[in-house]
Amino acid sequence: MRESVSSLALIRRRTPAGVEWLMQWNEKWAAFNLVGGVSMTANDYIDALEEAIGVRFVRRPVSAWRSYLADLFKWSVKVAVRHPGRRIPRYAEWKSRGHLSSFDTTKGQRLLQWAPRSDRVELIREGIVRPAEEFVLRAAGVRRTSNIT
Repeated sequence: MRESVSSLALIRRRTPAGVEWLMQWNEKWAAFNLVGGVSMTANDYIDALEEAIGVRFVRRPVSAWRSYLADLFKWSVKVAVRHPGRRIPRYAEWKSRGHLSSFDTTKGQRLLQWAPRSDRVELIREGIVRPAEEFVLRAAGVRRTSNIT
């Protein structure tokens, strides 16, 4: 178990002038993993994103073993040509990319008196739809003076 010795806080707040980002550093703070109460898979997220911006993404699920074997092949080629940036791939790294771990937020809830939002519709609206629409509008060069609702 890792112990945190300091923390960095990145805070986003809305002001009449727009969104403001604040950053604070404190060596004595504890670090918390604050994950919401709604659990979504990668496919759930992509479904909501496709719905929000009206596009379809090509999805090609690949197993950790297949990715590891491909990485192992690339590594062997690098060894054969004596590439200076080679390092042996590890299966554990590929397996960890599956995000199979769950997060325990009880310490953060207790010490910070914080409760995760558990409304799936709100999570999709505020965490996927709103940022996607803001990104699409920005990419299109549209400037908004008010927030998207």
